Amino acid sequence: MNMRQLSLSGSVGVVAMSALAIVATASPRSVSAPSSGSVATADALNGFVVRVTFSSMPTGVVGCGDSRASAPQGSSVQVEQLAPSAGGWVVSQSAQVAGGQTSAHVSLVGGSIVGAGATFPIANATGQVGRLGFSNLDKVCKSRPLFRAHGNVSLGTTTPASGCAVLSAQRLDPVRFSITVSFFNCRRRTYVALGDSYSSGEGSPPFDPSAGACDRSSTAWPSIFARKAPVAQLANLACSGATTAALSRPFKEPVSQLASLYAFDPRFATITIGGTDLGFSGVLFDCFTANCVQDGLLNRSGRRLDTFAPALWHTYRKLVGDASSVIVVGYPSLFPPTQAKTVSCGWLQPEERRQLNALARKFDTVTKNAVGVARRKFGRSRGFRISYASTLHALAGHELCTRDSWVYPLGLSGGNNRGHPTASGQRAIARAVVPALRAIL
Repeated sequence: MNMRQLSLSGSVGVVAMSALAIVATASPRSVSAPSSGSVATADALNGFVVRVTFSSMPTGVVGCGDSRASAPQGSSVQVEQLAPSAGGWVVSQSAQVAGGQTSAHVSLVGGSIVGAGATFPIANATGQVGRLGFSNLDKVCKSRPLFRAHGNVSLGTTTPASGCAVLSAQRLDPVRFSITVSFFNCRRRTYVALGDSYSSGEGSPPFDPSAGACDRSSTAWPSIFARKAPVAQLANLACSGATTAALSRPFKEPVSQLASLYAFDPRFATITIGGTDLGFSGVLFDCFTANCVQDGLLNRSGRRLDTFAPALWHTYRKLVGDASSVIVVGYPSLFPPTQAKTVSCGWLQPEERRQLNALARKFDTVTKNAVGVARRKFGRSRGFRISYASTLHALAGHELCTRDSWVYPLGLSGGNNRGHPTASGQRAIARAVVPALRAIL
């Protein structure tokens, strides 16, 4: 299956407020090219990221909002290309001269932007000049960090390029506005991965430098899983260290995971969440440096888990409306079932191993039950499908401290990679998640 990965390229609207650009990066086989050498219409704008800046005083009431700031034809509008398109469409000075003036607008409620759009000339590789027009598509007149948008290129009476986009708009000062739009192909089915380090790919470097401290890896299990799922493009929004609360607010990036999820309008989503809330990385480090049974840390983690289920299903409820189908993915057991199978781990005491595995089983059960509650409370009646994929035994025979471990070893070096699946472990988790597709598709 041809699969395109959509990555969050980081903070591209870096003037007064920053915005995330969603960039479609195609694999060599993922863009179909007709014999003429041009890229297919639905693919031609993929990856195109443009920022439009203009000045205007808000006036009047037009459609959504109580005022609009407009830069009509003949006004001064600055158009900057931040990333190229798959079809070779570019913003150039010659296109601006040949194509005439640009226009742009934002709609406001009070001081908040609730919609935006623009039209400006662009040129293709053969020098033809067309006009790209885009605007947000959101049904509700509401201020958002990211909007759903759509754009078309007009060239005479033809439309040689079109695509969906993620749009952000900022008010830079009382009279200046900035719109950043990032295109992808809405005809391709999109899958979004949400969550923490167990979905970002911690443990399997190298990491995408544009993702900053989120530590997203191209070998993370969602990338492998996407190739087996009926989707053509993946957006991995997961961020190392994310908690249930962090999904709803900016965390290591300017826009929250849930706001980005809405903008992508995906076919389905997966999520791993809860391990950071419960401090499991601290538990592992304590077991490595001390005795986590004797100091009571394992017992305290178990007691926190006893009351954690409501936080989980409240988190799943926040996904309703932004993703029609969700697979909640559990965490794997990291230690072998018997002490006899451990090698080169003198720090791991038998009772620590036993209680760590018991805690993993308990978390697996709690998460599975929370998914069941979510399904009963707000599932089928709202057209929302949710299922659980246990990965408890995904690393069986290859846990930490085994001879052929698929987990990054604990130690004094290794940073956040420690205690996370390596590339082999990521592949094993992907295999464990695939059967859950049947429950949601």
